[in-house]
Amino acid sequence: LGNANPKIRRDAVIKLGHPGTVQVLDVDVTEEGAPFMVMEFLDGESLGQRAFRLGGLDEHELFGYADKLLEVLIAAHAQGIIHRDIKPDNLFITSDGRLKVLDFGIARMREGSNVHTRTGAMLGTTSYMAPEQIHAKPIDGRADLYALGATLYRILAKKKIHEADSDAELLMKMGSTPASPLRFAAQHVTLGAARVVDRALAFDRDQRYPDAAT
Repeated sequence: LGNANPKIRRDAVIKLGHPGTVQVLDVDVTEEGAPFMVMEFLDGESLGQRAFRLGGLDEHELFGYADKLLEVLIAAHAQGIIHRDIKPDNLFITSDGRLKVLDFGIARMREGSNVHTRTGAMLGTTSYMAPEQIHAKPIDGRADLYALGATLYRILAKKKIHEADSDAELLMKMGSTPASPLRFAAQHVTLGAARVVDRALAFDRDQRYPDAAT
C-alpha cells in the first residue's frame, strides 16, 4: 500500500459504489501491525499495456473506453471525490471488455469530508497532471478531465504532452507550458477527436469542459 491509507481507499471506493471501480472485499491489519486490503481479482491488462501491445488504438475503441471512464468520473465528482491520478496504467480493461478505474489511493474529497491530504501536497503522476495540480492549488473535477485529455493524447500521438530530461524540467513544463494541439503531433487524428482532446487539455481550467457529463 505504500504511504496510502487503506481506510481512505476503502471509504472513497465504497462511497462511490460504482461498478467501474475495483471492489474492496476487506481492509484489516495483520498481527504484526501491517495494514492490508483485499480487492477483487481482475483479469486483463491496463489501457497502456493494451495500446503498447497493439501498437496503438483506433479512435473508436479509445473513445469508447473514455466514455466508460467519464461515467465513473461523473459518479465520483458528484460525491465530491477527485481521483487525481488518471493515466493509462490506472485504467484497466478486463478480459470481457469492461473498464475498471484503479488506484483511488490519493483520491481527495471536497472540504467537509473526513478525508484530507497534507496542505500543499502535490500528488499524482507528473505527465498527466493539470497545471493547477502541479502548483498544489485547490483542484476540482476539471483536473481529472485534464488527465483524461493527457491520456488520450499519449495514446493517439504515441508521446506525452511534454518530454524532459529530468523530473524538475518536466514539472516546469507541465506547470508553465500549454499542450500543443493534438494534430501537431498526430496528423492522422480526426478533427473532431482532436478538438475534444485539446479542450480537455486547456491550460486555463475555465476553458476546459466544465464537468465530466459535458
